[in-house]
Amino acid sequence: MQALASKLEATSGITDLVGSGASGRIYPVVLRQGTGYPAIRFVRIDSPRGSMLDADTGLVWPRVQIDSYGETYASAAAVAAAVRAALKRQAWTQDSVEVEDALLEQEDDTYEGDVRKYRIRQDYVFCYRE
Repeated sequence: MQALASKLEATSGITDLVGSGASGRIYPVVLRQGTGYPAIRFVRIDSPRGSMLDADTGLVWPRVQIDSYGETYASAAAVAAAVRAALKRQAWTQDSVEVEDALLEQEDDTYEGDVRKYRIRQDYVFCYRE
């Protein structure tokens, strides 16, 4: 997950929208209370590992939900588009982790009435070797 956070934080198309460094708004698992918007939250859903007969392949396919939040639908959509451009079908090495592929499996829109923010959820399946 740290490799994903580093990739998002190193992508100017994303940081132009959500900020960078200590003032950046990219969060694992939970949005920070009182955060500004737009913002990104990501959470690992599962991490199946490959096995063949009596040996592990070393491949991992984590499913990660990435939520792009905004005060307007347009701002949430802009962040989601930047995330998609940075990740979809990309391979990269970050923090010594070689990501071989990133598949965007699902994307949907919603309005979070309790916090009055728009959210675009993207589910990615990554492939990397441990």
